[in-house]
Amino acid sequence: VFEALRTERQLGYVVFGYVAPHGSIVEVRVLVQGFRESPDIVEGLAEEVLHNLTLQIENMSADELRARRHALRVELEQPPVTLGQVSGQYWGQLWNGEYCFDKKARQLAALEAIENSPEANSPKEMVEAWKQALYGMPDGDSTIVRKVVVKLFGEGAAQSSSPSSSTTSAAKTAITLIDGDAGADGEVKLKDAEYWPHTFFCE
Repeated sequence: VFEALRTERQLGYVVFGYVAPHGSIVEVRVLVQGFRESPDIVEGLAEEVLHNLTLQIENMSADELRARRHALRVELEQPPVTLGQVSGQYWGQLWNGEYCFDKKARQLAALEAIENSPEANSPKEMVEAWKQALYGMPDGDSTIVRKVVVKLFGEGAAQSSSPSSSTTSAAKTAITLIDGDAGADGEVKLKDAEYWPHTFFCE
C-alpha cells in the first residue's frame, strides 16, 4: 500500500495500510493524508491497490508461501520480553471478553495443520481469508464491498455530491454513530441495528 500510494503516486506524507483483528472480525484499513488528489480519487486508487493485492496473493508461489508461514511461526513463537507484553497477553483477553488465553498455541496448531495439508503449496486458503476480510465472503464479489469510508475535505476544497465510482455498485446503508456515554438513549437508537457476529476464535 505504501509503495503504491506513497512512493509511486506521491499522494501524501501519511500513507499506510494494514490487516488487523477488530473485535470478532478482521479489518483491512487504508489511510491517506495529503492534498495531491481529492478524497474521491484517493478512494478509487485505494480500491485499485487492494484489487492488485488480491491478484498478488492468488499468484503467490510455493516458496513465498513457505517463507511467509515461517515468518509467522517465528513471530508466534516469540515469548513476551517486557512486563507490558506479559500483562497485555492476559489483560487484552479479559478486556474484550474473549478469554482465549491459549490463542497463540491454537494459531500454531492451525499453522501446523496447513503446513501438513495437501494445500500447503497453494494460496487458495489465503485468498479465501483475504476475500473474506475484503468482501465478507470467501468467494467475495468485488462489486459488493463492505466498508466504511471517511473523507475529510480541507477548507475550500470541492466536495462531490455523489459516491465515487468504486462504490456505486454496492448497496449504501446509513451508519448511526452513538457516543459511548449515550446510555439508554443510545440503546433506543440501536434497538433494531444489525451487528457483526460477536463470536471469537476460541468459541
